Amino acid sequence: MNHKLKYSSETEVYDKLEKYISLLAIIIITFLIGFNILRVYNNNILEQDYLVKDNYNFTKKISAKKGVTLTLESDKLYPLLEVLVNGKLRYKFIKNNELIINVNDGDVIQINGSMYDDNIRVRIDTMNSYKINYLNKSEIITKKTIETLAVIRM
Repeated sequence: MNHKLKYSSETEVYDKLEKYISLLAIIIITFLIGFNILRVYNNNILEQDYLVKDNYNFTKKISAKKGVTLTLESDKLYPLLEVLVNGKLRYKFIKNNELIINVNDGDVIQINGSMYDDNIRVRIDTMNSYKINYLNKSEIITKKTIETLAVIRM
């Protein structure tokens, strides 16, 4: 009788040990899968970053400021319409439908029309040979959004 009790307690110990080892294996496998997903995601982001840098050659820098003329294609005046350069408010179409802005190499020009329900068309009028619009469009239509008009390269 003593022998049976000893055997059942050893079985219980082995069962508990087996459960702990199984739980530990599941946790380790879960962490490995999670780390692998993060590694793949990080490599994908880095690859996209390299593709953007290769296509647009952002390493070339020119410090000279140049002017770009933006035209608002509307009979109405939109005094709250904002022109953002590199995400910061720089200009507004306050008095007329034409605006000359100063830009540097690598600047991003965006139009904030989020305050208007109208379709507002803004285009780049002056696009000299030293500037390239990397979005392949010289105009955008904004309605309740912030739209990127151009990335300036000189």
